[in-house]
Amino acid sequence: MVVRRGLSASKLAFALILIQLAFAESVAASGYDSASFSLVQNSDNSYFNNGGSAIDGDDGSYVQIVVAACDGDDCTDQSFIQLNYDFQTSFSKVERMEFEWNIFAYDSFTPSNSITKFYLYDHDAEEWDAMEVVHGSLSGWEEVEVWFSPKYLSSSGEILAAIWSEHDDTSDSGSELGVAVKEFHIFEDTGDSDGDGVLDGEDAFPDDPNEQYDSDGDGIGNNADNDDDDDGWSDWNDDFPLDASEWVDTDGDGTGDNADDDDDNDGWSDSKEETCLTDGKDPGSIPSDSDGDGTCDRMEIDSDEGVPTGDDSEGVFEDEGGGDGTGSGEDGGSALVGYIAIFAVLVGTVIGGRKLLSSSKELDFDSSYPASTDPERTIVPETRPLDDAEELARLTGRKVEDVRADLADDGILNLSAGSDTVHEGEGMIDARRFVKVRKLRAEGGMAEVYQGNDKQTGEQVIWKQAAPSRKLSAKEANRALANEVEVLERLDHPRIPECIDSGYVVNEEGDRVLVLIMEHIEGGSLDDEMKTFVRRGKTQDLDYVIETVVQCCEALEYMADLDPPLYHRDIKPHNIMTHPDRGVVLIDFGLAKEVAAGSGLSLSGGGHTAGWSPPERERSITGPTTDVYSLGQVLWHMLTNEKAGIFSEDFKSQKIVECGHPEWLVDVVNAATVPDDPDKRIQSVAEFRIRLENEGELP
Repeated sequence: MVVRRGLSASKLAFALILIQLAFAESVAASGYDSASFSLVQNSDNSYFNNGGSAIDGDDGSYVQIVVAACDGDDCTDQSFIQLNYDFQTSFSKVERMEFEWNIFAYDSFTPSNSITKFYLYDHDAEEWDAMEVVHGSLSGWEEVEVWFSPKYLSSSGEILAAIWSEHDDTSDSGSELGVAVKEFHIFEDTGDSDGDGVLDGEDAFPDDPNEQYDSDGDGIGNNADNDDDDDGWSDWNDDFPLDASEWVDTDGDGTGDNADDDDDNDGWSDSKEETCLTDGKDPGSIPSDSDGDGTCDRMEIDSDEGVPTGDDSEGVFEDEGGGDGTGSGEDGGSALVGYIAIFAVLVGTVIGGRKLLSSSKELDFDSSYPASTDPERTIVPETRPLDDAEELARLTGRKVEDVRADLADDGILNLSAGSDTVHEGEGMIDARRFVKVRKLRAEGGMAEVYQGNDKQTGEQVIWKQAAPSRKLSAKEANRALANEVEVLERLDHPRIPECIDSGYVVNEEGDRVLVLIMEHIEGGSLDDEMKTFVRRGKTQDLDYVIETVVQCCEALEYMADLDPPLYHRDIKPHNIMTHPDRGVVLIDFGLAKEVAAGSGLSLSGGGHTAGWSPPERERSITGPTTDVYSLGQVLWHMLTNEKAGIFSEDFKSQKIVECGHPEWLVDVVNAATVPDDPDKRIQSVAEFRIRLENEGELP
């Protein structure tokens, strides 16, 4: 955190206020012996009430912080406030801190213009670390759980925390951001009785090293339980293994079919597809909608003729924009002829498609990214070849250039003069070359992935697009994907996809988001492959297992040998593709990081995938053994069909031998997946590969 200094006297109206409040019984029950707070800095119109209430145990009282840019007509460029909290605890080790906050808007507040952060002070590095971030507002009280590493607890038992909130919307005098915080609690590190890497306080089975969690509360741990959420679907076949209300996600958009009204993501709701007699779970089964008005031909009846108007029947083709619905009006005869001619052309080219409506509006882009000087410029939608533009111009009485512009714009001929053509802006993706085709399975919270086409080469590509959310601003989503772009541009290896291009588009919410265009890898994922073997109750051939993992090592060794070294940090079967000719190709470099660039993508503990990533990733620690641990889990999974996780060495030994594999593999798996101390693991991917190729030995 970079703290602002040297503010004017007027902006430090409250900065000299320092209140020390100690609470005897309530704070002791909350895990600390004493606590105090202080206002460090604030803008003219920002203030707080009841600052000490946030640390007063469980009585429900809270501090109210108001971040205001304006007081009447007196507006500042930016409003901000910083409150610091100082806790004194007798715990020698701290597991985590918990508190609750509620962030809400007043009047015309603009969420995209605000940010609230919670910091802990790193006593070793003598700097603040951001642990939790919220852009905009929340829907109500939210519990925040921050996991500790020793650096946040001083030798004298002091923990320093800070809340920083800022808001730069000065467009309205009533625009304010409110932040309420209450009930700080500090929890002691109770140790790990069974040595499985999960602290007793979070371990549902603190005395069983083979089990840690019991999601459905049935008394059977998740590792042994094949149906963690107890919904009747086995975890291997359940797209939501920890959600009892969902089990299938047909379109891979992250929303289960039970809650999703468009299971196949084809733009037609499930209820409409049922009415139109098409398959709501098949993206290739789309209702016929010849006039593109959103009502399928089967259900569209002309009030005068009593026959479908969307198909090529004898009913009158209606002008949906007309006032009387007859399609006549002024100069109605020639218009009717024109409409029929237009319809005949469009049926031949876009039958079954849906009309795309576009509107031009001025967008304010984040100044951190390249923006066009022309506010009218935005992405150019997919184009198609022109069809008889001169004849269409003659029939409609429009200029040929207008007709050509309309068809080149979005394939839809407007029934009015003028063109709705939009232009490519600076830094935008080349939409004349690249187009999205269909959405693939979701990548998580930071990006959406689509299959796309490269019109220049005729090849399939992968279109990966930054996905802002309530907790992730467009700027942060762009920054996360920009990291992957930067990584892929540096890499040149047959087991790593090629970065083809990158640029920006404007999404449906009007955000300017980054897009990565990269090579499409033929074949399926190792995850899909393993699910097939698990369902059949068979394990993979040992030679194939070793060859697959060794090929993973080849790409990771290449990355580790760079200067500075680069680590993938998210190796798992889902990110391992098996190309029919090239073999293994690693994908999803969104968490890849140079070791010199710092640790942790996630502000709350390091981006990682539970089970496949080592426990220290929770504490944002990355090093040469991060990928070694994940490779060990992949090897364990392929050898035994067991889930990734923390198990005792005896359990792993038993399972590997039971599957008919040699005992030297037990030593390799155990040495790669040591959970509690990275220094005790195999120390590099190269060493891991050499052991695999030499039956566990180092020549």
